[in-house]
Amino acid sequence: MSVDVFLALGSNIAPQKNLREGINAIEAHFNTITCSPTYASSAVGFDGEVFLNCVVHVVTDLPLVDIIEQLSDIELRFGRAPDSKAFTPRALDIDLLLYGDSVVFSSELTLPRNDILQYPFVLRPLADIAGSRKHPLFNLSFAELWEAYRDKSSLTPIALSPLEATQA
Repeated sequence: MSVDVFLALGSNIAPQKNLREGINAIEAHFNTITCSPTYASSAVGFDGEVFLNCVVHVVTDLPLVDIIEQLSDIELRFGRAPDSKAFTPRALDIDLLLYGDSVVFSSELTLPRNDILQYPFVLRPLADIAGSRKHPLFNLSFAELWEAYRDKSSLTPIALSPLEATQA
């Protein structure tokens, strides 16, 4: 059975290059993908370079554990250490936001990911490509959640989405 999966991507080390290459790597694993527009935002939790962020939608038959493994492998190829700390510069950060309507609370994984409601650089691009989709816990669409979000000023839209850039 096919499952809609949404991933948040971010980079603040050569961000345009790494975001484009990260999307290409995801596309190589999942074939058909949809990418949101890209947004620039300040680093969160540390002083660092600006991040570029987007959300990618893939449809897959893979079980959740296989997706997590593939995403981890992609991050490793971009230089992320398996034990890397949060809130540090990243060539490529990939976060699993949604796996269908699954709700998971464990020490290793929370779905839907809490970042959806915490950070505008996650919620806005998710609302851009899945605005009518409902949050599995709150029964509100991502467009409604974005409309109610208070701090919208911290995002700067980037004119060219990474997916379009890879096709140029």
